[in-house]
Amino acid sequence: MRRRASKGWRRAALPLLLPLALLGGLWQFDRYVNTCIKPTLHKLAEYEARRTAAEAVAAAARTVQPQNLFAAAGESWQLDTAAVNALCVECVDAAQRYLADSGPITYTVPFGTLTSDTLLSDCGPGWRFSLQPRGYAQAQLRESTESLSVNTTRYTAQIELTLTMDLILDSKIETLTYTGEIPLVTLLLPGGVPQYYGRA
Repeated sequence: MRRRASKGWRRAALPLLLPLALLGGLWQFDRYVNTCIKPTLHKLAEYEARRTAAEAVAAAARTVQPQNLFAAAGESWQLDTAAVNALCVECVDAAQRYLADSGPITYTVPFGTLTSDTLLSDCGPGWRFSLQPRGYAQAQLRESTESLSVNTTRYTAQIELTLTMDLILDSKIETLTYTGEIPLVTLLLPGGVPQYYGRA
């Protein structure tokens, strides 16, 4: 009698345990996707967005033609702010045009690569995702001087182009900021020979 009752209990519990095991397996798979696969996918998207931003800065640098950047001010020369501002506007327009012209970038990454497992790398079905570069650019002038020797100073002027892009992946938004430098001019400014040397 007891053996028959235990067999009946097992048969009655089997339909209940099967959905619970299925739900537990689905929960574990969802947890694995959120903790292992999605962070890797976000890293790949961030790398690709940085590459696109670097290409946008390079495209802006190709359009720059630094001419007549200096204006005479008495016996000295100074940077022409109107010409520099016009160059900054050109750089911003070129970078934003590049981002607008580059359409959505579609990738298919093998599932094994997303698991970050060396044995499963490049194995399994592909996980397809699309990246649409969208953002805005800002440009500003950076000037610096550096003393090279006792009477020589190096002067450099460059445009600092900053691209701010939004990464939208799986309804999660992350902001990426990339800064590139576009050199304008480098000058070596010789000074007079000092008459004496002293210690401070």
